[in-house]
Amino acid sequence: MIKMLCFILLPYAIFAQVFDFYGNTENTRNTDTGEFEINSPSLDTPPGWSNDTLLSLNDGLESIYPRHAIDKRQHIHVVWKDNRRLGGRDEIHYRKYDGSNWSEIFSVGNLDTVHNSPWVTTDNQNNVHVVFLRWYGAPYTYYDVGYRKFDDALGQWEDEIRLTFEDSLGLAARPKVITDSRNRIFVFWLAERDSPPHILYRIRDTSGWHEKKEITTDSDSPNGYYGICIADNDMIHLCWQDYRTGTSEIWHKYFEADTWSIGIPVTNNGFTSVYPRMAADSAHNIHLMYGGGTSLAEKIHHLMWNFTSRTWGPQTHFPSQMGVPHPDIDIHKKTGDRHVTFHEYLGYTCMMYKKYDAASGQWLPNVQLTFHQFTLLDPQIAVDTSNYVHLVWWDERFMTGQEEILYKTNKIQVPIEEEEKISAVRNFFIYPNPFSSHSNIHFSLPFESKVALRLYDITGKLIKVIFDDKKNAGIHRIHLDGKDLVSGVYFLSLETETAYQKIERVVIVK
Repeated sequence: MIKMLCFILLPYAIFAQVFDFYGNTENTRNTDTGEFEINSPSLDTPPGWSNDTLLSLNDGLESIYPRHAIDKRQHIHVVWKDNRRLGGRDEIHYRKYDGSNWSEIFSVGNLDTVHNSPWVTTDNQNNVHVVFLRWYGAPYTYYDVGYRKFDDALGQWEDEIRLTFEDSLGLAARPKVITDSRNRIFVFWLAERDSPPHILYRIRDTSGWHEKKEITTDSDSPNGYYGICIADNDMIHLCWQDYRTGTSEIWHKYFEADTWSIGIPVTNNGFTSVYPRMAADSAHNIHLMYGGGTSLAEKIHHLMWNFTSRTWGPQTHFPSQMGVPHPDIDIHKKTGDRHVTFHEYLGYTCMMYKKYDAASGQWLPNVQLTFHQFTLLDPQIAVDTSNYVHLVWWDERFMTGQEEILYKTNKIQVPIEEEEKISAVRNFFIYPNPFSSHSNIHFSLPFESKVALRLYDITGKLIKVIFDDKKNAGIHRIHLDGKDLVSGVYFLSLETETAYQKIERVVIVK
């Protein structure tokens, strides 16, 4: 059941409280010292979303570049670059959520040098693979690519491995890692100091690490951001920002049968097209999001590569007040729902969530997820097998002058006693769904009770309440009239005299 809570501001003198869009307190600040109370995390809570969870230390030191992955058990693995300087060095920090608790912070990189720009993935055996940049020599002018693996069967981290040796890589190398169905490991990076720059990779299989190879050629001109994803058929897709024309356009290659295709242009916009991020659906199609454009009405872009025709389809454009909104995308393979996050400017920088609902064939309205007045950047999105969204990002809400790492999800944990109540609802179905004018709701309860159905829109606003006073020996048939409603996705909350409840989704298409 969706609950709408409100808070009352009490007239205490020594604490100033900031209230978010939904009336929840953010941070509690002592007006005498100017310090924020560490034990008062932000509570940006749109309906159906969790409170923000602080993953880093709030220690006034830089915590940036978060990345996360979800394993087969739905455990969440998060890495980021942290400036805590144990042993006098920057580190790669790691935490895991096992469904109940977050682990303690673990430093992935050896403390003999400085680390930066992490990326993480998991394989079919729930092993964790992390890549990052590691400085070498003194005074730490350039980087190499480092790698470390957590062996899930043994419950321990393997030693850190250097994958490049004095390759003079800069921060723009941005290493990434993915695994295929055979648990082969692919590590990518950009050698931006080459002329022209090249994107390279190494593979680890049962025989060990293979020598590095170039993906792009001397006719390509990659620079800055690039995106990598892998489909269920083990096809790997690479999109990069290419500057061969003098203006950044998006180019694409794919890896099939251990061979890279020729590069083809995805865009020919004539404006700077940047930050490509991709995800694959169950039909092996690739969905690309990128940012850029001369008009604020067309700053975020989506288009799909069709696996059957091997061609890119038309673009869908979305507005944004950000020059570079940094969109990220993930897809639920079973439903085909597309989940997108990006940062937006509404007088301050905030995090947005947008969804393509495959059942209705519609992009739903944006949902604003953060409301504090401080810098927020680089939101990352991952979707679990139950179609729940998990987000990580960094921002400066704690006003220490440095960034911290935060996490948010729409997977709301239900107390055990409520799960038992929900399980008592039997044979719940809505037909037709989607519908245009009316639908019928059927369900049964193991007792007689009056019921109320509350209909909410996607923002959590209560639209209407339908009562059924007929107890009918626990069997209920309720008519839902949608003639006065606009097209969109709605949620039903079922309530009985003994507080049984169940949330179901309905889609209205007109």
